[in-house]
Amino acid sequence: VGVHRRGIEEGAHYCTLVDWVEAFCVNATATFNFIMIRVLQSTVEGEL
Repeated sequence: VGVHRRGIEEGAHYCTLVDWVEAFCVNATATFNFIMIRVLQSTVEGEL
């Protein structure tokens, strides 16, 4: 039982880690897109 429970705890930790990585990647992508949009907007406004 102890080994089985340990496996479940490790699995839960792994899932939490995956969720954290996914959230980090999503946030990084959103931040990157936001910055790129702002840069493009300022560039266009500068040319106008």
